[in-house]
Amino acid sequence: MPSMTGLHGRVADGSPSLFIRAAFLVIVLLSVGNFQPALTGASEADALQQVIVLAAWLFIIFVSYVAGARQSRPTLNGLLWPILFYAYAMISPAWSSNPAGGLQKSIAFLITTFGAWRLVGLLRPRQFFDLLYVGLLALIVLSMLLVRFAPHIGVLSTWQHSGQWSGPFVSKQVLGAAAAFLVTIALLRLSERKRLLDVAVLAAGLMCLVGSGSRGGAVIAVAAVACVLLARRSRMASIAVAYVPLAATALATAALTHLASTGRDYLIAFGARIDLTERTLIWQYGLKNWLGQPTFGFGLSGFWSDVKFYDGFQKQHGWVLDNFHSGYNTILIELGLVGLMAFAAVTIKLCRRVSQAGGRSDSYESGAMLSFLVLFYVINLTETFLLRSTSAFQITFTYVLFVQFARASKTQSSVAPLLPGAGSLPAPVSRKPSRGPTIMTTSPGLSFVVSEAGAGLPSRRRRNVTAEKSTFVRGE
Repeated sequence: MPSMTGLHGRVADGSPSLFIRAAFLVIVLLSVGNFQPALTGASEADALQQVIVLAAWLFIIFVSYVAGARQSRPTLNGLLWPILFYAYAMISPAWSSNPAGGLQKSIAFLITTFGAWRLVGLLRPRQFFDLLYVGLLALIVLSMLLVRFAPHIGVLSTWQHSGQWSGPFVSKQVLGAAAAFLVTIALLRLSERKRLLDVAVLAAGLMCLVGSGSRGGAVIAVAAVACVLLARRSRMASIAVAYVPLAATALATAALTHLASTGRDYLIAFGARIDLTERTLIWQYGLKNWLGQPTFGFGLSGFWSDVKFYDGFQKQHGWVLDNFHSGYNTILIELGLVGLMAFAAVTIKLCRRVSQAGGRSDSYESGAMLSFLVLFYVINLTETFLLRSTSAFQITFTYVLFVQFARASKTQSSVAPLLPGAGSLPAPVSRKPSRGPTIMTTSPGLSFVVSEAGAGLPSRRRRNVTAEKSTFVRGE
C-alpha cells in the first residue's frame, strides 16, 4: 500500500503539508465566533459552523496517526493537572439539569481537546501561531469589507451598540477579541523584524478594535506585548510577567467572592460604583443561584440552558444573554468550587513552569505563547472564552498548555521555552566520557544523540554530532 505521507504528511522541507494547514485554517476561520445568519443564509449558522469545525478536527486527528505526518510524538508526561481539569469539565453534565445538551458540548470538548494534543505533534508553536495569524487576518479583512460594502451586516443597529462594528460575527465582542489577538501577534512579529505587511495588519487590527468599541482590548494587547518585551530584558520582570495569569485568576476570584458575600450587583472601587456595563448584574444573578449548589456547580452548559434561569433573568431585566461575560464566573457556576480550584491549580503549575525557565531567548514563538496567555487570562475577566468547546481561543489555550506541560521538568527543553528570557539552546554537553549516549531533547519526542566519538558504544549505534552534520532520532 503506498504511503500517505506525501498526501497528508509533510513536504520535503519538514513543514506541515497543505492538507494539515488547510484543515487548521478552516478551524480558525469558523471557530473564532458565530457568523451572522444574514451572511451565511443559514438559520442555524452556529450549528453548521461547529459541525464543519469538528469534522476538521477529526481529520487532523486521523492525519496525526498517518505514518510520517508527525514532527514529534505527543506525550502525556506532565499533563496530569490539565487532564484532570478537562476530564472533570467533560463529565460535569452528569449532574446538570440538561444532561443531553451538556453531553453534546462534552463530546465536542473531547474532540477539540484531544485534537489539540495531537496537533502538538503536527505543528510547532511558530507554525501554529503563523497559521492563527493568517486566519485572524482573513477575518479582519472580511470585517472591514463588510463595514464598507455591506454595513447592514458589518455594523450593528441594535439600541445597545448602534453604529459599532461586528463584522461577520453576531457579537461585537468577538470582533474585538479577534482584533486584539491579531494586534498582539503583529506587534511581536514587528519586534522580531520590521515588515510593511505587519504594519498594515497592525493598523487594520487597531481600526477594528476601535470600530467595535473594544478600545480596552487594544490597551490589553499592547500591554501584553510590552510585558513580553520587558521580560526579555530583566529576570525579575520575566518572573513577574510569568505570574500575570495567576494574578488575573486571583483578581477574578476576589471580585466574585465580594459579590457573593455582599449580594450587590456592582463593585466598589475608590468610592465609585462599577458595573462593567452591567456585567456584574449578570454575575450576581448567576452567583445567587450558584449558592444553592456551590460544590460542583450546574455542569457544563447547564445554567443558561435551564429555562428557569434563562426566563427568570429576562423577566427581571427585560433582556437576557446566555453568556456570563467572564470565563472565571463560567467556571465557578458551571463547575463549582471544585472546578475553580482545579483551574487555579493548573494556573499555578503553569506559572511555575514559565517562571522557572532559565537563560535568555528572544524567541518569537516563546513571546507569542506568553503574550497569548497574558491576553487570554486578562480578557476572560470580562469576556467568556474559557470552556468554549470549539472556540479558536480556547483551542489555542489548550495547545499552549499541552506544549508547556509536556516539557520534561528536568531538561526543560522539549519545546522552545515559553518565557522570553529563557534559553532555547540545550544545556552544554558534559565532556566526561560516558558509557552511553547523551539524549538531548529539542521538541516533544524529537531528540538527538551526542556521544564522545562514540566511546563505549557498539559501532552500529555510534552517533556523532559535529559542526557539519547532526543525527536526529524521532520519538515514535
